Amino acid sequence: MNIDPKKGAIGLLVLAVAVATAAARFSDTRSQGDAAADPSVLCADPARLPGPRRLLCGVGLDVNRDPAVDLELLPGIGPVKARRIVESREREGPFRSVEDLDRVPGVGTSTVERLRPWLVFEGPPRI
Repeated sequence: MNIDPKKGAIGLLVLAVAVATAAARFSDTRSQGDAAADPSVLCADPARLPGPRRLLCGVGLDVNRDPAVDLELLPGIGPVKARRIVESREREGPFRSVEDLDRVPGVGTSTVERLRPWLVFEGPPRI
């Protein structure tokens, strides 16, 4: 799934937060000359990258695999809801689709719709 940052102000805001977060998290690897921080190879294998980098490559976050700190980058999801998402997948099993997120306390229909373009459901769940 490709993320279209032209989805409005929320999309641009989330992308800006992801860029800032990725820059802060990986600033020392860039200064050490790490090949993974080189923009030409940044998106070579986006499935293996941490959440903020995958967002930069246009690939969504996986609510069944990504840690709460990465899920906080999603629009309308802060630390509390991110922790609830992780707790729900550990307690009740993986999410099969974005609609399954409505089982998480505090995540309603409008949040589910807002999250739709930013999520993927790939790979085995991490439980």
